[in-house]
Amino acid sequence: MIKDRSKNQDIRITIILPSLDRRISPIKGALLLANFLHQEGFTISLLSLKSNQDKDLKENFPFREETLNIKSFFEFFIARKRIIRHLSSMKIDLVITFTIFPDLLVSTIKSIKKISFIRAYLIDQYKQDFPIFSHFVTTLHFKALKRFHYLIAMTPSMRSEIISLGVQPENVIINKNSIDVIAIRDSISDYPISEDQSINIAIAGSLTKRKQVSDAIKAISRIDHPIVLNIFGSGPEYNNLVHLAERMNISDKIIFHGYVDNLAMNFINMDIILSTSMSEGVSRALIEAMSLGKTVIASDIPGSLDLIQHSKTGFIYRKGDCNHLAKTINEVLSQNKFIDSKYLMEYMERHHDYRSCYKELVQKIL
Repeated sequence: MIKDRSKNQDIRITIILPSLDRRISPIKGALLLANFLHQEGFTISLLSLKSNQDKDLKENFPFREETLNIKSFFEFFIARKRIIRHLSSMKIDLVITFTIFPDLLVSTIKSIKKISFIRAYLIDQYKQDFPIFSHFVTTLHFKALKRFHYLIAMTPSMRSEIISLGVQPENVIINKNSIDVIAIRDSISDYPISEDQSINIAIAGSLTKRKQVSDAIKAISRIDHPIVLNIFGSGPEYNNLVHLAERMNISDKIIFHGYVDNLAMNFINMDIILSTSMSEGVSRALIEAMSLGKTVIASDIPGSLDLIQHSKTGFIYRKGDCNHLAKTINEVLSQNKFIDSKYLMEYMERHHDYRSCYKELVQKIL
């Protein structure tokens, strides 16, 4: 990275995304990256494959934004030519991609520097999302990724997985998943603290099988304390989760809030935040909760093991073990094992604020 920001404007960067839907975690990270690069003086443009559903984006981000408006597989196959035209007309020096479809399209373009951000443990994710075709999808994606100059992994274990699939070690760089810690805290600075004395536990994310929110509901039925489980998110498993709560006769202990745009405003009045995922990169919801000083309990998937130091910055339980999850929650509540809020907030600002994370990365790749 050039220290003189006025010279950075000569470096033109396009970030290619599947869409601009800020409900999707990798897109949130991509927009933070775009914002950081813009602040550092680089010339930034955003290119999305699908139409922009977020009408407020242009008011919040001072970038040129263009969409390919892909609506069918046929349009996807001809999108490569449109991307090449965009890169040529903008005289782009570097392309940054997030997720599989932008990766596949850009991988075949040889005349430009390419960087892909890997936001998940792809082997496990594809086994969960494409159980029949997981091997094919994994092979296809990594064949494309081998053509990139750099791949950005979120954790050491993710880097190891990428290298095990044939990518050269020197091409894989670790960059922690990060958030705008200051903005999140500012957004709740005037938000009233609830005087409700009940114990509130939260879980946030898309309601899919991979998130395994059913484990949280089952665990709640085994808790000794009077608590409320707040579920933030929407998705195809919603009806199944409602029926599960009814069958277990604990509907009165569970509130389905649906999707919320500002998790922090809802987390502020929570006592414990859960993550029950069977497969995930590094949960942004957990990072947000921890940056607010909240105690978190997460399944022992690789991303959470890299994020959380057990009993120091949060707690880990055995994936899929509802009894162990319930026991961990009971121990935190009964023995007052809540993580020290001030320590946790300072820790997260040092290690997971996007400014420091992206500054370190840009110095390595530009």
